[in-house]
Amino acid sequence: MSKELLLVVDAVANEKGVAYPSIETLARKVRMSERNVQLLLRRLEEAGELDIKASAGPSGCNLYRI
Repeated sequence: MSKELLLVVDAVANEKGVAYPSIETLARKVRMSERNVQLLLRRLEEAGELDIKASAGPSGCNLYRI
């Protein structure tokens, strides 16, 4: 499932690989709970697949870099 989540982040990322979707948006797009998305995001970050900067995006949302 983490591959599907990574693909969704990639789909909303700009040409530099940067995205800032909400957890709610990601959960809706991958059809899983927000809690599960949070867990998978943490796993992707630990695996080095995704860089997450808390509150670094517009309006204080998380910034994701692939």
